[in-house]
Amino acid sequence: MTRVTVVVPRQPGVLPQARQAARAAGVEMTAEHVGTTSITLRFSPPSTASDERTSPSGSFWARLRTRFAASS
Repeated sequence: MTRVTVVVPRQPGVLPQARQAARAAGVEMTAEHVGTTSITLRFSPPSTASDERTSPSGSFWARLRTRFAASS
């Protein structure tokens, strides 16, 4: 898996919170679509970290999940 796409309800502070969680987890976050009621966010490994994509333990997915849950 090379990226995760999440659709969240549009609320004040969602983008800054997602950016902060992505930065803390060491991943890239892109807002692919900002609609009137929802925001589509894409999380992916940094372009230079190919070893993160294949490492099952300590993967960036686990870090992302932990960081995003901690910031909510």
